[in-house]
Amino acid sequence: MATRRSIEREDRDLRVYQLAASGLAYAKVAEQMHLSKSTVARIVNKQALEHKDENLKLARDMILQRGQMIVRAHMETIRDPRSADVILKANDQQAKLLGLYTPQQGAGVAEAASLLSTLIQREEAPDA
Repeated sequence: MATRRSIEREDRDLRVYQLAASGLAYAKVAEQMHLSKSTVARIVNKQALEHKDENLKLARDMILQRGQMIVRAHMETIRDPRSADVILKANDQQAKLLGLYTPQQGAGVAEAASLLSTLIQREEAPDA
């Protein structure tokens, strides 16, 4: 059964972790929480291990959202070959992140480039 002291320590540790995660330097967290910098580091490392799965999911979701924003922004300028390259790289990163494939050197790049080229040509073609 958890004691009042252990509950207070858990609350303190979570607060330390939240402050550090918000970007506050360990020295500032230590000062604010009246702890030593090494205690803050120990708490943050322990909390990071305990919340590893949550942190990985948050990081993955953040990277996926960023990739989607990049793709949307470059779709507006799809006629620019650099935009097509950026879109391919963003899609490649997302697929790797999601574990959708094991990359093989050169596999799929030519096909994807061909599809993008076809789309660009259709977009540039005058209405018939």
